Amino acid sequence: MALITCRINKDANGTTEVSYTVHRLDPGDEVILTTDTANAALEWTGTSPFAPAVTAKRFMIPHSAASSAPLKITNSEPQVAKCGVVDSDGQFQSWPGGGFPIPKTEQTA
Repeated sequence: MALITCRINKDANGTTEVSYTVHRLDPGDEVILTTDTANAALEWTGTSPFAPAVTAKRFMIPHSAASSAPLKITNSEPQVAKCGVVDSDGQFQSWPGGGFPIPKTEQTA
């Protein structure tokens, strides 16, 4: 089962803020991936961690949760993909310091 920290605070205007940090995803967990960044993608460092299998080397991240079905995790390795963007030439440009499912700075034992 996933390990998630929920940070619950009140901002200066009195509005509740809830943020989440995922420390671990385990087989059987489900995730919905979305982005606000044009052409954002994941590029697998090995095999896809999802069932049904995402067999392409890259996974284009949808712009809306409504257009993205939950993906079931089958692989619990700390990092199975690089995060980045696909440029106009179709080349993957990796973002520094980021990985999926957990950025290296967020990994826990």
